[in-house]
Amino acid sequence: GIAAYDKAEALLPEPGRKADVLTEKARMFADKGDTRCALDLLTRARSVAADDPDVHYNLGVLYVRVGQLDAAIAAFDAAVKLKPDHSNALNNKGVAQEKQKKLDDAVKTFEQALAIDARNGFARYNLGLSQFKLRKFPEAQATFEKLLEQDAEHADAKFFLGEIYYQTGD
Repeated sequence: GIAAYDKAEALLPEPGRKADVLTEKARMFADKGDTRCALDLLTRARSVAADDPDVHYNLGVLYVRVGQLDAAIAAFDAAVKLKPDHSNALNNKGVAQEKQKKLDDAVKTFEQALAIDARNGFARYNLGLSQFKLRKFPEAQATFEKLLEQDAEHADAKFFLGEIYYQTGD
């Protein structure tokens, strides 16, 4: 449990390992619904391992969960600065932008994520969703069709394609 992580943290002199323990402890608290404590732990992890992109990424995920979207975007940007091919950080940054109703920015960010990893189904779905919300139906249709090429059973992609067909009369 958490007490074991406390003991392990006290024994670890090197910052990277200490950050790993803090991150795992933060996940335990987040899984139990205590995001405040999880954020505190990840903030400590960032202070001992500021060059770890995963610490920044995990902070961003928690910030999105608690609605601190500007902080989330900053954390995802830090993760990408440290690891430029972090397509999941870009995808989650796009999700935060979408929640802020910055759909054009979100589209660009999802496209960046897909330029790094064209098989990132989450980024492709989120791109299609943002395009749909912008009423860019031809683009959204192409995005969802591409997603279905990757995952023929993606129910949400099928649903939104149906909505596009309905909206456009196809």
